[in-house]
Amino acid sequence: MCSQLVRASQAVKFLITEFPPCLKLHNVTVLSVRWRKPRWVPKSQSKLFYVREPTAILAEEYEMLKPKYDAYRTEMKALRYFFLQANKAERRQEIARTEGIDAKKDEVQHIKALEINRKWNEECARLREERLLKEREKKEEIEYHKQLKKQQEDQITKTETESFVAQSLESSEKFITMENLDEEIEKLLDSKTDYNIGFRSKSQKQ
Repeated sequence: MCSQLVRASQAVKFLITEFPPCLKLHNVTVLSVRWRKPRWVPKSQSKLFYVREPTAILAEEYEMLKPKYDAYRTEMKALRYFFLQANKAERRQEIARTEGIDAKKDEVQHIKALEINRKWNEECARLREERLLKEREKKEEIEYHKQLKKQQEDQITKTETESFVAQSLESSEKFITMENLDEEIEKLLDSKTDYNIGFRSKSQKQ
């Protein structure tokens, strides 16, 4: 111990006397790190066969300090266990409080999500009803135009049919029936037909 103090005092004196004055002016205190020899340097000759003698312990001092040291170790062990349990309990409370806060946050977020979902569903339902109403109106309009066009076509068909029936009735008067069969035969017999008319000149045809 004395040798270590001597070496420390010598090192301080060396720093005070040999250190640059520029650092002395600024009251800079520098202590050098203990020098250690490299790994490849062998053990010194003075410590080659050195065996440390254990420190002598007085029996009276040992008997007096042993119970105190045991009591100290017991108390320190109890204190460490107490602080460990207190730390664990505090940590559990902190975790429970954090989980409770997180649970409340989750519940609030869930309620907000449900509210947003409800509003979104209402908006979708409103848009769907508007779309279905427009489709229904468009379908009814198309159906109305189809019926109107069909009525017009039916009216045209009816008019054409009526005109055709009227024309047929008018031309039916000229039809050959059993009543006027003899009369028509006589007309045909009395009529003259010249098949050479195609070979005559215009003056002869006239």
